[in-house]
Amino acid sequence: MAKDWTGNTAIYACNHRAKEEDVAENDFYATHPESIQLFLKKCKERNFELPKKIWECAVGQGHIAKELVAEGYDILGTDLVDRGYGEGNIDFLQLNKENLRDEWKPYLKCVFTNPPYALSKPFVEKSLELLDSDGICIMFLKTTFLETKGRLDLFKNRKLKYVWQYVNRQGCGKNGGTFKNGGAAAYAMFIWDNSYNGLPEIDWID
Repeated sequence: MAKDWTGNTAIYACNHRAKEEDVAENDFYATHPESIQLFLKKCKERNFELPKKIWECAVGQGHIAKELVAEGYDILGTDLVDRGYGEGNIDFLQLNKENLRDEWKPYLKCVFTNPPYALSKPFVEKSLELLDSDGICIMFLKTTFLETKGRLDLFKNRKLKYVWQYVNRQGCGKNGGTFKNGGAAAYAMFIWDNSYNGLPEIDWID
């Protein structure tokens, strides 16, 4: 049975939705390339070094992956839906240490994605489960992800190391289409570190 990534359609939990009828198919909202460029610029400013091998596990049409490849990173791209970039028909949430392909294991230092928002918590949890003990999980999420009692355990486990808030509103492309900046939603990069034990630090991406 094919997975439905729209989540519970009775709850307005999507990262990007304004009204239920506006939800993209499979909750697919592509990340603006500029958002990734700004993040990489911030990494350089902070001397925050990303692993050279990165797993983009909701790769979509490659909007994040292409920017990382352009900077010299080696990207493993997978997705539940085949959108013409990377390998489709891979259900990230059903993977475990036992059924991982050997060729994927070198990419367990870093997961970096913009997940379907209704499944963002399971994506974080699965990433931390699969990653090496010093692996990092980077998620492009709406700032309000910090809210909601149901996600509190993701923060109280003390592995959330950084929240880098975008100063300007970032646009996402519905179904990979036109990007619109300056919308109502605020976004941040959330960075979990399996080797970290402490409270998160906030910074700003401008």
